[in-house]
Amino acid sequence: MTDYQEVRTTQHDQGREQRIATFKATQMIWLLLGFLEAAIALRFIFKLVGVNAANPFAALLYNVTNFFRSSFCKLDGRPGRRRNGVGNNFYHRDDCVPADCLGT
Repeated sequence: MTDYQEVRTTQHDQGREQRIATFKATQMIWLLLGFLEAAIALRFIFKLVGVNAANPFAALLYNVTNFFRSSFCKLDGRPGRRRNGVGNNFYHRDDCVPADCLGT
């Protein structure tokens, strides 16, 4: 009989570890953005329904999303509202234009 010899070949994929790390980082970023999107959507629904802002969960949600909402507050270029007859050129938290739909 003939002698058969088993032969195994291996192939090393260069950069495989880096691609896996990049893929996992991308997944993590999308997951965080998904949570942020859900929080902003939940804030919108809470404002639409009129949830009590004194509720601890609602207060936490409003505080977390205020940071991401604040960058849009000065887009219209209006000065801040007058309160009790006192003028102020700075925006108050309540003066945000998207506050019509997102509210504060």
